[in-house]
Amino acid sequence: FNKMSNEITDKDIEELVQKTQKEFKRNILYLGTLFVVFGTITYFVINNLPTFTEAEKQQIYKFPRGAKDLQDIAKVITSYSETNYYGVMAAFCCLYIFLQTFAIPGPVFLSILSGALFGGVTGFTLVCF
Repeated sequence: FNKMSNEITDKDIEELVQKTQKEFKRNILYLGTLFVVFGTITYFVINNLPTFTEAEKQQIYKFPRGAKDLQDIAKVITSYSETNYYGVMAAFCCLYIFLQTFAIPGPVFLSILSGALFGGVTGFTLVCF
């Protein structure tokens, strides 16, 4: 912005465009880095839990498309979480935060599932904080 004449020149506009483009590229790089880092953390937390049977894996590793899918997933995770409570809670929190942070569909289903898995108060606390 030219302070002497209070007019915006073409040079001022070009400088602003270049600065904005540079900041945009930097922000995209940051966002991509965060996505990869948190995606990797979530992947390792989930994959370092004790293994499921093949039938359980087929139920767990699919995107829930309705209430029936959520009920099937809840049954498997409920039985699994009884023996691995803190591991399931850590995996749930990582997945929920990852999906919520990057606006990936799924947190609505996880919010419902949290109440079924951890009870009303604990589930509510997990998805709110």
